[in-house]
Amino acid sequence: MSSSAAGSYLTDEVFLYRLVESVAVAQEDVVKLEDCYLLDVVHVPMSDLRARRLRVVTPVPVDG
Repeated sequence: MSSSAAGSYLTDEVFLYRLVESVAVAQEDVVKLEDCYLLDVVHVPMSDLRARRLRVVTPVPVDG
């Protein structure tokens, strides 16, 4: 995950997640993934993240 991907939102059509940051742990890259409903942040190995059926979503801009 690139640093520009941090802040991106992902969904599995049920839950919404936000990519907080990417960290290197031992031999595998890990991302910090925030559950947008519970606001929990968990460390998820990139291999697990790729295996999930998630799609990127773009927030609708708010007109001010």
